[in-house]
Amino acid sequence: MTCQRCGIVDSEGQIKFKSNVMDCSHFYGRGNSLVCRYDIDLLSCLCKKCHNYVETRPLEHTQYMAKLVGEDFLEIKKEQHHKPTKMTKADKKDMYSYYCGLLKDLIEQRKNGNTFYIETVSYF
Repeated sequence: MTCQRCGIVDSEGQIKFKSNVMDCSHFYGRGNSLVCRYDIDLLSCLCKKCHNYVETRPLEHTQYMAKLVGEDFLEIKKEQHHKPTKMTKADKKDMYSYYCGLLKDLIEQRKNGNTFYIETVSYF
């Protein structure tokens, strides 16, 4: 796994698909819309140091995310986040199933030797 902010690599985490060095950073927390919380485009792999850094500096976190996904896209997601949206149990189950399948595919690609960036598509 590689920190998307500073570039540090946790090769042991890549091999085991689990890391004590890296975190999954959600740009949007548990606010109005869980839709934005679980949108792959708004997640980033950060080392613990960078994760702590951006969590304590919201303006810099926003600038960092805008650099990753673009300001227009981030503005659209901001509007979605502030619009109260409830996910039904069936929606959550479908999302979970989709992401489990995606993870299975990613793990298989890694096992087959693909060490490059793998493009993913968000459920949303």
